[in-house]
Amino acid sequence: MNDIVSSIELNENLNTVGHRLCRLADFINKNPSQGHAVPRKTMADTVEAILGAIFLDSDLDNVARVMRNIALTV
Repeated sequence: MNDIVSSIELNENLNTVGHRLCRLADFINKNPSQGHAVPRKTMADTVEAILGAIFLDSDLDNVARVMRNIALTV
């Protein structure tokens, strides 16, 4: 189980999901000093925070459903 969680939680994997699949960068305030780009860690942290909020507001089944919908599965 830990291997599955580790492979899903890789910052690069979460960054890819956030940028390419969900277009979250459109909703994150950008820092002008970084060329209005969203750093990889910021995007990965945002995806993690969204999944955590879903978990706190509902249950693990809904988190799994959202992860499947955004192609964040192993």
